[in-house]
Amino acid sequence: MRYVRIPKSRIKEWLNALEATKEFAEKLHEALGPVTVLLHGSFARGDFNLWSDIDLIVLSERFESIRPLDRFNLLPEMPPRVEPILLTREEFLKLVEKPTWRQALARGVVVVIDDYNITRVLNDLEVKVLSLKELYEEIKGLDLYIKE
Repeated sequence: MRYVRIPKSRIKEWLNALEATKEFAEKLHEALGPVTVLLHGSFARGDFNLWSDIDLIVLSERFESIRPLDRFNLLPEMPPRVEPILLTREEFLKLVEKPTWRQALARGVVVVIDDYNITRVLNDLEVKVLSLKELYEEIKGLDLYIKE
């Protein structure tokens, strides 16, 4: 059991950000077809602050042969603070070969949608992987000393 001192508003902010991420992932799925959406960084770990972005990696074969900046034209409207990295599955697999990316992802990834079965790849790389549902349960399972 973990005991933390955290304001109630921070927990609400975290849960609201996760809900916005989930809704955005569903819109991505509608717009692009099969996708994998991974949440990483401070909102995946829980150490976000007022200036933190919601860091996403979005994998889609629809990005094939499209310049990286032009890929944003395929996306639905993004919620505030969302910072996606848009890749094909093959581009992602090349990225995670690099030690810096493996190290960055090793601190934790939350899988929102996984149509490309990236969870298995991450597990093979010994990345801590949670589903969005597991993260919700972990947050709600914290024994909090609520600081008002």
